[in-house]
Amino acid sequence: MTINEQVQQFLLRHHCPIDANEILENVKRGVPYQKLPCPSGDLYLIQLYHPVILRREIFLGNVLFNAYLGLTMKHALDNHEKTDALPLFNDLHSYYFLVHTTVSLAELMEHVYKAWYDGLEDLYFSDPSPEEMYTYAQRGYFGRFSGMFENYFKSNIQPFPLMIIPLAYVKKLERGVRSYLLEKLHSGTWSEGIANFTANFSFFYGQTSGGAGDVQSCPNFLRRLVSEYRVIEPDEMIAAFHLPHESDFNKQEVKDAIHSKLFAKGKQPSYDPEALKTVFQKALDHFAQSIESTQDHLGESEWLCRYHREKGVFLDESPETLLRELTRGVTIAGRTVFDIEESREIADQETCLLCGCYPAKLEGATILSSDSFSKFHNHSINRKSNEKRICRNCALYAYLNVKLSGSKSAGIGQIPRQGNIVFHYGDYLDGELDEVIKKFEEKYRSLFRSQTEEKNGENPSEEVPFAFLSELDSEHIEEIQEENLRSMFRGNDNGQALVLPIHFGRQQLIIFVFPGLNDDIQKRLDVNWYSTCQILSWLTSVGGKEGPYYYLSLPRPEQVLKNRSILVINDQEYDTDTAIHLHNLYLQVVPELSKSRAKDGFKYQMIMAERVQREPLGRFSDAIRNWMQEKKFSAKRQDTFFAVYGKIHDILDMEGLYMSEEKKILDEFSNRMFFTLDMLGILTEYPGDLTNRPNAYEKWPRELVGPLKKKGANMRFVMEQWKNRVIRAALASATERRISESERQSYIEQLHKFEAWCWQYEDTIVRHANHLLTSLLARAFVYLYTVRALSEYYLQLHKDHPEMLSKEAVLQRFEEDVEQRYQELKKEGRIDPLLKECSMHHLMKYINYYKKKISNQITNGGEKA
Repeated sequence: MTINEQVQQFLLRHHCPIDANEILENVKRGVPYQKLPCPSGDLYLIQLYHPVILRREIFLGNVLFNAYLGLTMKHALDNHEKTDALPLFNDLHSYYFLVHTTVSLAELMEHVYKAWYDGLEDLYFSDPSPEEMYTYAQRGYFGRFSGMFENYFKSNIQPFPLMIIPLAYVKKLERGVRSYLLEKLHSGTWSEGIANFTANFSFFYGQTSGGAGDVQSCPNFLRRLVSEYRVIEPDEMIAAFHLPHESDFNKQEVKDAIHSKLFAKGKQPSYDPEALKTVFQKALDHFAQSIESTQDHLGESEWLCRYHREKGVFLDESPETLLRELTRGVTIAGRTVFDIEESREIADQETCLLCGCYPAKLEGATILSSDSFSKFHNHSINRKSNEKRICRNCALYAYLNVKLSGSKSAGIGQIPRQGNIVFHYGDYLDGELDEVIKKFEEKYRSLFRSQTEEKNGENPSEEVPFAFLSELDSEHIEEIQEENLRSMFRGNDNGQALVLPIHFGRQQLIIFVFPGLNDDIQKRLDVNWYSTCQILSWLTSVGGKEGPYYYLSLPRPEQVLKNRSILVINDQEYDTDTAIHLHNLYLQVVPELSKSRAKDGFKYQMIMAERVQREPLGRFSDAIRNWMQEKKFSAKRQDTFFAVYGKIHDILDMEGLYMSEEKKILDEFSNRMFFTLDMLGILTEYPGDLTNRPNAYEKWPRELVGPLKKKGANMRFVMEQWKNRVIRAALASATERRISESERQSYIEQLHKFEAWCWQYEDTIVRHANHLLTSLLARAFVYLYTVRALSEYYLQLHKDHPEMLSKEAVLQRFEEDVEQRYQELKKEGRIDPLLKECSMHHLMKYINYYKKKISNQITNGGEKA
């Protein structure tokens, strides 16, 4: 059932005489509220709206918070006895509902707000198993609370933004910490993650900080558990770390001994794992007994995150007050959730350094708002580094980001992982969506399996023989694509790729979160169409081509509700099929032009893709030049590059450039120029030879085209000078070969023909002189490859009929006899039709050379066999 049919069915059920299209048009236009005629109660189109902050550090967390608001509102309306609600559509900041109710709108808003409050604690601390993740996601709870501790190894900084956790929730926080530590402790390999375990243990249960403090030092904390807190007996600690029996736990030397054994390098631990496990278990049991014996949310327990409570790290606000502040900018049906008067305080306060929208109420304690951050984002020159500088909303967004993706160590502290986010809308049934999620996870895991194989010395990509373009099919294209993705994700921060389905309405929004990449690739990914399409094209093989995909763009209702198959990159729309086909062309062309297929070659491919987009034939020339200079431009590689030339023209064709009149003129100009030089005998040393140095093919064309790119160039003057130099070179070469006077005269006539043609298109040639100059080698290659291929084809066809190898026979039979081969070359390389005629005259001029070649008397380079 389409969304139109769903809406129409809902309207008919409540006897509303409105067309479904009118409702959906209002959604596209962003109408926040509409009351519809209904005889059996009130019928509303309602928008829940909360803006999204586009700063990369908090963007995803903001999206997750909005999803919590929207999905919780959906369940609240579903569970309201006097309300029937149909979720219509959502983007990142808006959630639309069609609501039939017999209560007032104010009462509905109050009901929704209560649901938000009831679910707030779970927003912080929900910790589903992997099997429960997507069930929780349907309620707006994303990520796992226990995952926030997993990549934490230095207890001198916060693992995540603690400052946004209300004091009322601290007991819940401690239970989560304890549960995580106990789970690790009872795993079979707990000692392998000892750095992570001890960092969490000391950070949350340590009592003091600085100097000999124990929050930042687990060895010190373990010493003080014996000497000061009397939780552990000396003999127990001595047994755990093999310490001398006379050890004095009041002395710093014991702490140093524990540290050296706890973090000693080596395969085998320097401590007794089972004895130390008993120590940690006893300590955690003691903490739990002390904490759980208190009745209120804090009590007097010294083990309930005492240091952080006394330092004022946690938010000293009730959850009710916090929720009011978090929903300050939320509107339902165009009305703010709270009286707008309460927001006037913003004008008199410093605003948040991250969003610039809300009052700065919290001190920064994460990398998002550290001291170094304030140097670049300080609104006031007199503002001190330890003042409050971020708002509650941004702190929560950072928290939700860590809860979803985890954090990573970045030298000076923990930072939330930033992913590459792709939004997709699909018309999925529940079962279909589950299949999409499973397929995505399996395909992504396969990429990481391939990376593991590479690390173990098994590189699948190296085992596959080099595939030339003429042999590529869709399976090979997919292999290249996956190889590039492996290269892209190699060296990332080991973040997990995630799928976040937001179950709302018929068009379901799916958020794909890929790990952040290393800086060099990430910077190019954000501006590089080729590399972005690597990800989007791969995703369409997972989620299907139906519906839009967005990268570095925000979904828009008018695009989504039309159910168009598009890729939107940096707000630029591309038809999905067209974009994928174009990407596949680039996927074949770019690796060949990049030359490198090493493990670090993908970055170079990204750079090459940018250059190919700007100047395709120029990059093609550069690639040929590299192979020629290394004397590796073999016949098979020449075949490959001819196919590449055809693919480049397919790209130009798809981008609307191939059929332009100016391009036809430039192609004809270059072919006539090379043909003229060929007929004069000065284009190559040997006819059709492509084994020489690049300069041999570019020398004379460059002397003509080079001066034309200068400002105010006079083509007639340049042409006259060029003709004189060319004819002298041709006659000098002809003298050595003792040609006839008639042939000498034909040289001059040939030059005059070329000159006369050029005057017809003088403006176009001069205007594009720079393009011609950069693409000369590519054009020379195509000319020589074509005339040689057609000439050799004709000779092979008639090698047993000497009478067909006379100039007269060639003139009469050539075009008809080579038609089949010409059509093959035209299809593969998109060549100019003029080249068939050029090939005929080329063969007539060099017929004796080709006779020797066909009889194997000489090789491609003109040497005797």
